[in-house]
Amino acid sequence: MSYIFTMASDQPHSDKNTAKKTEPFNLPKTKEGLAPPWVIWYRELVSSIGADDSLIISPLLPPEEDESYAYLVTITVDNNPLKAQALANILPEKVTFSGVIVQVRVIDEEKIYQAHCPPGGIYSIATEINIALEDNPLFDILYVQPFGANPRDLAIFPVFKNEVLTFYNDDIGQLCRSSAQVAYQVFAKIIPEKLCDFLVLYSNN
Repeated sequence: MSYIFTMASDQPHSDKNTAKKTEPFNLPKTKEGLAPPWVIWYRELVSSIGADDSLIISPLLPPEEDESYAYLVTITVDNNPLKAQALANILPEKVTFSGVIVQVRVIDEEKIYQAHCPPGGIYSIATEINIALEDNPLFDILYVQPFGANPRDLAIFPVFKNEVLTFYNDDIGQLCRSSAQVAYQVFAKIIPEKLCDFLVLYSNN
């Protein structure tokens, strides 16, 4: 049996809004003039999670002198503590690229949100994903259903609209140096494959 959660809004994705959030990047580059992997990851974050117009994603900021991480990105949620907590629960607190760390912080007007595993097992995790993504125009629907040979083994299947995300990515093999990736594949790079030890498998509709 499949468990279907709330379908996201059918509001069309706005390239104009996304462009406004992602430009200018003003980010460090390697000697060859190509963006390092943590910059590429940041652009994927903005193109996927940042498609939700209710979120504000900061530039990728360098560390303060007394901080242990290399870069910081802050996601600000406006007047929705449930959504802010859900985003903190499904996004990685930090991402490491060969020793370079990107710290991910979710905030609202009052506090910084810390990730935790909600009680209730896999269905609670599925609900958190749904709350975090329900306003994202790229998100479609979510299922919890058996995975593998054992019908008792369940997985979470977030389903995304069959759209291609295009963003500047220093691709010297492409005239405009942009990258084009299917939406569900980009979300799979941003949200971990396991949340609180439960498998999350990303799909397109």
